[in-house]
This record gives sequence, structure tokens and C-alpha cells, in this order.
Amino acid sequence: MNSTSRHCDTGVLRVSRQIFAEVQPLVQRAAKNRTFMLCNINLCLDNFFRALNPENWKRVKHLQVDLFVGWASDNHDGDDWFLCQMHRWARRYVAGALSKYDQGREVTIQPADEAKEDGQGRRTLTVDVYLK
Repeated sequence: MNSTSRHCDTGVLRVSRQIFAEVQPLVQRAAKNRTFMLCNINLCLDNFFRALNPENWKRVKHLQVDLFVGWASDNHDGDDWFLCQMHRWARRYVAGALSKYDQGREVTIQPADEAKEDGQGRRTLTVDVYLK
């Protein structure tokens, strides 16, 4: 290998290392803050977990799930009571889906403060699931 080739190879390696050093922290931060948003009615939480292979489990740190929690026509004693019931149901549902895939990870489940209602009267509750 002549000196020009060696010099070019060294230059390319130096630039590659410099780019890697600048980009790596950004990629790590993006991976750390990655959020999987499950809002498709046909993609439930259980199907999402079932589709993950063992290597991908460690990458999942934050999920945001829209859970169906009832119909607007459901008549309840009060919105506060109903919201409390939705929170309890959401926590139980997420914990049940995760227990099938025993990952031994700490889980934090944070439901939204209020449910959303679509034009057809479906109520959904957005739930943030954090896996450590």
C-alpha cells in the first residue's frame, strides 16, 4: 500500500471517528427516549408484546397506549368515579398483558387525567407505560 492510500485511509478513519463521536450521543438519547405509540384498534398491547423478539425487549422503555374503556352512553354515578374505574382497569389490563412475558423489569403505569371520546361515542384512555 503506498503512502497516499495510507494517508487517505487514515483521513477517512479520522473523519468517521469524529462523526461517530458527534452522532452517538444523539442516537443514544433518542433510543433512551423512544416511545412506542399504540393507538391502532387492531394492534393491542398483547399483540405488540408477542411480536417482540428477546433482543427487542430491552429496547422498549416507554409505550403510549390508547385503551378502550367504554362508551359515552354508559351512565355512571359521576365522572370522577368513572375516571377512577378507568384508571384501575387500565393498570390491571397493562399489568396482565406484561405478566405473560415475565421480563423481571420494574413497570410504571401512568393513565391520563381524562378519557377521550370519538364521534361514535367510544371512550379511550391514553396510558403511558414505562419499563426499567
